[in-house]
Amino acid sequence: MEWPHTYRVTIRGIKGEQRVETVLSWLGEYKAIAMVVEAHAGGWFGPKKTWPVYSVDVEDLGLAPKNKDGTVGIPKGCWEDRDEF
Repeated sequence: MEWPHTYRVTIRGIKGEQRVETVLSWLGEYKAIAMVVEAHAGGWFGPKKTWPVYSVDVEDLGLAPKNKDGTVGIPKGCWEDRDEF
């Protein structure tokens, strides 16, 4: 992937629980899903906010924004995978 995309990842529990997160990923939608599910299961959102994941939806919101200097613009509150490297 030459430029990262922004994704909206929605995870749902069997009892109707739901979490929606925005992810910027250079590695595609499956990486975006994995990041949100792993963070949820690991309790990153708080120990009392963890529940079994029943279903996952992902929406490609398109290319990530570009700053004036040509770097990737990371939207506020957006998870991103580039810091893993």
